[in-house]
Amino acid sequence: MAESSNRVRQLKGALLLIGILVFGSVVAFFVMHQKKTKSGQSGDAAIINQKAMITLEGIHHTAIKEGVREWSLDAESADYHLEDNKVFFNTMRVVFYSEGGDAIFLSAPSGTWHTVSNDLDVSGHVMVKNRQYELQTEKLTYNHEKRMCVTDAPVIITSEAIKITADNMRYDLGRDVIDLDNVAGIIDEDIEL
Repeated sequence: MAESSNRVRQLKGALLLIGILVFGSVVAFFVMHQKKTKSGQSGDAAIINQKAMITLEGIHHTAIKEGVREWSLDAESADYHLEDNKVFFNTMRVVFYSEGGDAIFLSAPSGTWHTVSNDLDVSGHVMVKNRQYELQTEKLTYNHEKRMCVTDAPVIITSEAIKITADNMRYDLGRDVIDLDNVAGIIDEDIEL
């Protein structure tokens, strides 16, 4: 009897030791992998990932207000910072839905989603397209409450009939109206607008 309880204790001790070793190996592997990943990054990306609480790949989000889909977002990857209520996106695409049912497409290399307000800040080579024209700029802010896209950076707007440049832009998605300052451009007289 004493011999079998001794074996049971030895077996339990061996299993506990094996469990600790396996757990330690997994933790060591995870820590080494994180160090390799972070050391391969440079500058801002390494700093952002060090502060990130959650890093995700293949993101999809839809913003709904009072039961109406207002915009949806897809991104290759995101770093979610819980303490700042911000999500930092890489290679993002956004579709804004107008009240009339038209879709407005936005793409940018990077952006920030403010999770409390649902506002977006995007930067890089920003492209905005709808069925009539294409807009290019280097940065843009979407105010969710006002349903407005704003930039104080220069913009270029092109379509089949026009090419316009302006110093800045305010695009009211609810009214589908664009306000521009210091506009210059070319209009093709042969094409009806």
